[in-house]
Amino acid sequence: MKALVTDGSYSHTVGIVRYLAKEGVNVSVIGTSKLDIALHSRYCRKALLGPSPMLEEPYIKFLEQVLRDDSYDILIPVGYRAVEVIAKNKNRLESFVNIELPEYECIEIALNKKKTYELAAKLGIPYPETVYPQDFDEVEGLSHKLEYPVVIKGLFEAGKQVVAYPRNRDEFLVTYHKMCDEHHFGVSQLPMVQEYIGRGCNTSLAALYQNGSCKRVFVYEGIRCFPLEGGSSSCARSIYDQEVIEHGTKLLDALNWHGVADVEFKKGGGNNDLKLMEINPKFYATVELALRAGVNFPRDLCGMAIGKELEYSEDYRRGLKYQYPFSKELYHVREQPASIFNVINDFFNPRVKSNIWLSDFKPNFIELMFGLAALLPTRIRALSKRVARFEK
Repeated sequence: MKALVTDGSYSHTVGIVRYLAKEGVNVSVIGTSKLDIALHSRYCRKALLGPSPMLEEPYIKFLEQVLRDDSYDILIPVGYRAVEVIAKNKNRLESFVNIELPEYECIEIALNKKKTYELAAKLGIPYPETVYPQDFDEVEGLSHKLEYPVVIKGLFEAGKQVVAYPRNRDEFLVTYHKMCDEHHFGVSQLPMVQEYIGRGCNTSLAALYQNGSCKRVFVYEGIRCFPLEGGSSSCARSIYDQEVIEHGTKLLDALNWHGVADVEFKKGGGNNDLKLMEINPKFYATVELALRAGVNFPRDLCGMAIGKELEYSEDYRRGLKYQYPFSKELYHVREQPASIFNVINDFFNPRVKSNIWLSDFKPNFIELMFGLAALLPTRIRALSKRVARFEK
């Protein structure tokens, strides 16, 4: 079997490639730079360089050409933008390859937080109190009524954190306008304002659906993350939480989902209630935790692509702790230096697993170089970038 996997720059793409290859799948990877780490895995049979999925039409034309030149059984998009544009153009690609994604309309709801929360409200699933300003005059008026701190968050998934946590009115107004300027948010795209649930990592449901029916569930909680207020987990643990499963599957059932998804929740507030954060219509960033715990989502996707009917399972190893010591943990330590002792302790604890494979170390080495660079002072990082551009 042959698989074409996108987004070679992501660390979790490396995990997908490794585990697919271990199942005997011939894996090709698409990247946008020769430094994309998944392209350097020994398990990547063919490395392809193409345009960024941010450039929709060039990206789709590139995929069409790749699929004409070579035969693949399945196309597996990893990043949010690749998922979005491939789902949107699925009719152009399906004559060449199997694509295990839901309809584009479902992807749209997942990527639009306002639509996600509207669906949650219909289903009775709790989410943070949220306001959607219609203009900047409303933002000004709102600033007098809010209980700080609050959360300012972009309406749409952007592939990166577009979020801020102002602690008072002045900070709120400055931050809100700055976010709109930096990301070119017009009046129709103004960021939403949300109640602050609390600092810390999320609890999430990772799931695999086949034609609207849930087939695999996996629940995990972040232990350390970046940003510290709540972002990508640098260390996480597999758990079992029936409430998370019930809320997450209710949302995905309503969307008649197909393929992988990740539904994020956070516990907080006075009653420590579970509240919906977002739906990620893609592989989540710590997918290797599920793989190590015995839930092989990429293999199941390949099975679906060749017509295999999956059976429901929620079997996996609970209590497994997993970290990304050469990349995400370094970013976490940069924000919270005191946690370095916990990071080191986990690194040397044989019961804590990681994405480091000595048999496939080159991607990890590249991760380490980028991670160490992130620890450099801002001025030195900026200077190194200027030098690199000059040398080109």
